[in-house]
Amino acid sequence: MNDVAKEIALIVCKQCERSENENDVDFSTRLLSVYNSCYDNVENLIEQENQPILDQSVKDFLGGR
Repeated sequence: MNDVAKEIALIVCKQCERSENENDVDFSTRLLSVYNSCYDNVENLIEQENQPILDQSVKDFLGGR
């Protein structure tokens, strides 16, 4: 589990406010959906950022043979 993605997703969830007519189950379901979406988005961004580093490591390894 990515700690950065987890922390950012929690921060986003803390900003969610319960709608006036929203029951406990609906609010919890919405929070879980927000958390999962945010976590996945941040994790994907981190992976995309790290991809060039991984690509270069592979090229360096294969080139060194």
